Amino acid sequence: MQTAPNAAVVSWFDERPTESLWATSATLFEVRLGQAQLPAGWRRGALEAVRLVEGGQSIAAAARTLGVVERTLFNWVKAQRAGEFTGADSRAV
Repeated sequence: MQTAPNAAVVSWFDERPTESLWATSATLFEVRLGQAQLPAGWRRGALEAVRLVEGGQSIAAAARTLGVVERTLFNWVKAQRAGEFTGADSRAV
């Protein structure tokens, strides 16, 4: 797994309107299955929290739902969007 996204790919995505980008249901299933297979702990909970926010839930609502501090969730989301969200073993997730 790469520790940072390819700059050319990030640039390509950034140049397109958000509403023109799609992921297949199979891709979403594979990502969620991978998340579900992570050992229980903060990284799995953090991924779930970030997924809720990326899915449209506010940071405040997702933080309340999962019992995490809003600022912490804000930092996780920010790191995820920058491609810097790492787990306990320092690999990007």
